[in-house]
Amino acid sequence: MADLVAVITIGEPCKPTTLSASSADNRKKLTSLMVAGAPIILLDNIPQNRTLDDPALASVLTTTQPTDRLLGSKRMLALNNQAVWIATANNPRFTLEIRN
Repeated sequence: MADLVAVITIGEPCKPTTLSASSADNRKKLTSLMVAGAPIILLDNIPQNRTLDDPALASVLTTTQPTDRLLGSKRMLALNNQAVWIATANNPRFTLEIRN
């Protein structure tokens, strides 16, 4: 289904990524995806019954203009979050921070 949405909207399948157990790693990955201007971000294969309680993920899902530090630099980036976010999972659980 995610690939169908992607092919219709951007002409190519999704480029899936996974979430780490580390919020710091997720923050870096999500920032890099937004810097690259990914139009669709597919969070693939979220483990069964995992509770999505990652502060970095909640932050980017709840704003259109997140900020983050450029990797290896002291410079702050003003990001533009216009991506369509898709997740694939079996029976995921969400914190109120992400669900709402």
